[in-house]
Amino acid sequence: MKAILKSQIENTYQEAKSLCDTLEAKSISHTMKAEGERFMVLWAQLEEVSNIQADFSLVDEVTGEEIAGGIEAKSNLGLALSFEGYGDCCSCDDSGAPIYIEKYDGKLMLRVYADINSEDPTHNIDLENAALSKRVSE
Repeated sequence: MKAILKSQIENTYQEAKSLCDTLEAKSISHTMKAEGERFMVLWAQLEEVSNIQADFSLVDEVTGEEIAGGIEAKSNLGLALSFEGYGDCCSCDDSGAPIYIEKYDGKLMLRVYADINSEDPTHNIDLENAALSKRVSE
């Protein structure tokens, strides 16, 4: 869940009161403040942060073998890539993600958990040098 602060300015007290009544009916906490001859209504609205998930398959160009995989957005914190038959140390079988991409401490990071027996990532790759702004013109 994330809270979004919202506000609306109404020209009359009656309009502001009507908005407040609507918010009250929805059990949304709010406040009304006079701004000169106008009225501002402030409230916070909680929004569900949904996880986004998609399945895919990868085909080996040489052998033609196929492996199923999935990508999941974890509450807007990062992207987890999972593959059938692969996982990470801290997850149940077939629910782990050996690859994780996140924005952390101002940097886009790729974390690879290439050792199923280790809680720590085997590779931490800072992707900041892949930013378009870092391209050198010829």
